[in-house]
Amino acid sequence: MTETVERDSLLRWVFLTATGLGAVAICVSLAVAELDVTAGLLVGVLVALGNFWALRRLGARLAAGAASGHGAGATAGLFGLKFLIYAGILYAIVRLVPVDMMALMGGLSVVVISIVLGSLVGPPPDASNSNNAESGESSHG
Repeated sequence: MTETVERDSLLRWVFLTATGLGAVAICVSLAVAELDVTAGLLVGVLVALGNFWALRRLGARLAAGAASGHGAGATAGLFGLKFLIYAGILYAIVRLVPVDMMALMGGLSVVVISIVLGSLVGPPPDASNSNNAESGESSHG
């Protein structure tokens, strides 16, 4: 149970950090760059956050299916479908949307940067877990 709470906390932290990094990058680019750069960052950040959200949901569904013994194959198929949709979205953006490609790649990288930051810094420890550890109690069943 504690591992699930810690994992969910880390995933939430990564998502919020990526959102914050993307917002800062977009605001800075509004001040110092051309519109196609800002548009590339915006599109990249939105696609990256959407992909992370979908992966998080599918991962939770896959874990729940594995725990209950049901639906793991269907969920794995959804991962493949999500990948094809993501690849199609990226292809359409590159071919049809007039944005700066380097800025697009920068926007797509915010989640990766947040994952690295999460492994180095990570979210603060959950207060309820540290209280249980200090009192010698275990939250494991």
